[in-house]
Amino acid sequence: MRTSLLASLALIIIAGSLGFAVLAALAASQAQKLGRRATAHMSGSLQQTFIFADVRHLQQRIMLAGLATMAACWAITTSWRMALLLAAGFACLPWAALWLWRRRRLQDFRRQTPDTLSLLAEGLRSGGAFNQMLHQVAQRMPAPTSQELGLVVRQLRLGVPLEQALSELDQRMKTEETRLLMAILQMGAASGGQLAESLDSLSDATRRKLALEDKVRALTAQGRLQAWVMGALPFLLALVLYQIDPASMRLLVDSRVGQVVLFGVLLLQCCGALLIRRIANIEW
Repeated sequence: MRTSLLASLALIIIAGSLGFAVLAALAASQAQKLGRRATAHMSGSLQQTFIFADVRHLQQRIMLAGLATMAACWAITTSWRMALLLAAGFACLPWAALWLWRRRRLQDFRRQTPDTLSLLAEGLRSGGAFNQMLHQVAQRMPAPTSQELGLVVRQLRLGVPLEQALSELDQRMKTEETRLLMAILQMGAASGGQLAESLDSLSDATRRKLALEDKVRALTAQGRLQAWVMGALPFLLALVLYQIDPASMRLLVDSRVGQVVLFGVLLLQCCGALLIRRIANIEW
């Protein structure tokens, strides 16, 4: 009886170990797939912004910096929850920086669009070919327009159709002006209309639209500043209270009730920020 019980227990332990090994292998395989997808996504995003870097080396540096930050936070606060929260925020920091960089690059491209269209119209009016004028505009304009148009010119030299090159430009720079430029060029190629006049009209309309956007942004600056102040005020107040009474503020992290309250505060902060952003942003 005892021998059979030990044999059954050994079989259960072996089966459990095998099951755990299989689950660990599946988890490792899924983690590798997610890692490869994240690496490919980050590499593609960096290449779209003309930043060519070793993504794996960059990820290793970010991981080491995150671990160092987590260790420093745990050594100062002696709270592993706070250290994990800070590490999670630090892991999201590169993606946030990349998103801000791409957004700024898109805004710079939009602001350079009127001058780009005017130069193209002047070149076409003087009798130059479109590909040649596109190359000259790419040389005269600053980044990011020079980089994007330079890539289009290289694609045209390799035999890529103009429609496909402009479609890829629209995928990289998803703006209304790029789509309108594609439509104007397609209509000009199909009907043989006055392409220079159409580009001048689009340039003038884009310039007036950007001026109106700047005016609206200036009028809503106070609301956006209030959103930043109201969003940062609870965290600054919590930091001040932690310096005054650390024992009471630790209850927000150490106790279950404090964690629920902290989660509720963060949720309400996010909802308030989204509402203020919805009010301050003007849809076109």
